[in-house]
Amino acid sequence: TLVDFTTVGGGYKNKACQSRATVGGGDYNVASGTGSVIAGGSCNNATGQNSTIGGGKFNTVSSYYSTLSGGNQNTASGDSSFVGAGISNTASGTQSVIGGGCSNVASGTLSAILGGSYNNTYGCTCAMIVGSNITANRSCTTFVNDLTVTSMASCSGCSVQVSTNGLLVANNLTGGIHAFVKPSAGCSVSVNTGTIAFSTLTATTNRLQVAPFIPAQTITSASLFINVTSLVNPSNAQIVIYSDLNGKPNTRLYQSANLDCSTNGIRTATTVQTFLAGITYWIGVQCSSTQTISGVPISNTINIGSSGITIYNQFFITPAFGSAPSSFGSGTIVQSVVPLVGITL
Repeated sequence: TLVDFTTVGGGYKNKACQSRATVGGGDYNVASGTGSVIAGGSCNNATGQNSTIGGGKFNTVSSYYSTLSGGNQNTASGDSSFVGAGISNTASGTQSVIGGGCSNVASGTLSAILGGSYNNTYGCTCAMIVGSNITANRSCTTFVNDLTVTSMASCSGCSVQVSTNGLLVANNLTGGIHAFVKPSAGCSVSVNTGTIAFSTLTATTNRLQVAPFIPAQTITSASLFINVTSLVNPSNAQIVIYSDLNGKPNTRLYQSANLDCSTNGIRTATTVQTFLAGITYWIGVQCSSTQTISGVPISNTINIGSSGITIYNQFFITPAFGSAPSSFGSGTIVQSVVPLVGITL
């Protein structure tokens, strides 16, 4: 011992270098933090105040009140962090936890990694990881490779489904108003709510119009289509899909290639798109000119808001053609015939 009020219980070439530091045994251990403790092991270093190493080899605790139980080449460098065991793990976030495994990094405050290998909470607060090769990208979220539920005996009737980026969301099968009956392969659905015949819509140059589509059944497309009823040569159109946020179009999920509108007839974009039951999507069309396309009559669409006695059924923006923004923005709410976008299964 080099300082008063320190203890070295035994072992070989151990050092207790600060007040109230303790080394129980082992070899080449250094307790250099005030009040730090190394129980045993080899070549461990406790530099954090009131930090603890249980054993293992080449382990380091360097922050206040951090704890490392054992393993090899592990580091607990976040205040009040914890590493249980394993190899080359680093708990650098404040109050972060790593149970074990290999080459894991818990860098987010209050984040945790159960085990596995090559996981990283990537600075996300309260992110939890169960698995391997996972990098967190959201706070207050649990990340897993796969998930099996063996019992839902107390389930109240709700269910969940996988949304964008693997996020689990509530699945309310009673919340959809389109596609109550899933069509057979080769048939189509759209934003229309009944059996009224389709109308026509004369496009406004560069206008991108979107309306809500809320399926009652989860459906997956084989293709999407529009129908040109009066051509403009040359002209093009694109089909665009946005996610929903608080009843408005939000993030662009899909943008088709140009669909040639220089002749009449159906124009198809072959694409696999999954529309989850009970989730709102905003589907629409942007045209480069004033061609006429099939549309859904106002009476066959849904009310998305009203002002006084005026009822609205869609939003539009007017970016340069082919430049549908990644985020829709505020847009303008209007009442009009909605461009027909057929979703073919």
